[in-house]
Amino acid sequence: MTNIYIRQIASTVGIDKDVTPDTARHSFSTVLKRSGAPIKFISESLGHQESGRPKATSTALKMT
Repeated sequence: MTNIYIRQIASTVGIDKDVTPDTARHSFSTVLKRSGAPIKFISESLGHQESGRPKATSTALKMT
């Protein structure tokens, strides 16, 4: 159900790429990081129990 809802929103705003809940999570975390939010806050906002994060996410955030 969430996939359908996110795809409908993306279509409504003119995004013609495949958008998934995971895409939305990554975009949200990138916006927070670019805005200067601490990694711990981002991790907690995404529902992570600890401030640790997957290596791929860490690498992507360093590139932004």
